[in-house]
Amino acid sequence: MALVLSSIQVDLMTLLYVVLALMGVAVLVTLLILLIKAIKAVDSVNDLLKDVKPDIKETTEKLPELMEHATIISGNVVDVTDSVAITVPAIMEKITPKKKPKQKTKTAENVVSSAVVNALVLLLTRSRGKKKDARSTPVKVVHTISRIVSLFTKK
Repeated sequence: MALVLSSIQVDLMTLLYVVLALMGVAVLVTLLILLIKAIKAVDSVNDLLKDVKPDIKETTEKLPELMEHATIISGNVVDVTDSVAITVPAIMEKITPKKKPKQKTKTAENVVSSAVVNALVLLLTRSRGKKKDARSTPVKVVHTISRIVSLFTKK
């Protein structure tokens, strides 16, 4: 038994054309299968619509009557909300406590300016004919300055 090897020479362009043709056939077969499935889906949807068609007609015939009821209900809702809009503020006014008038709040500027004014008044005024204060004027100045500094250092 002798084995004979024969050599076949194939051009690369021919091989490329054959491979592309086989791939094209595979794509066409896949598209055909997908087309068949799509046709079956459309047929099943058509059958479903034929079954539901009488119910859809019956429902659409009732729509004008339902719209009349919806209009009546929305009118009632508007009336109720109008009465609530009038009633609720009156109730809230009776329930909520009265606000007290605001007192003047002391700001840092007010406190500092009043302290400076008081210090100047203490320095410039002297009690004449009265018993002299136990503290001297420099002590009053130091005390006033320490109060002003303490205002800025408080957290």
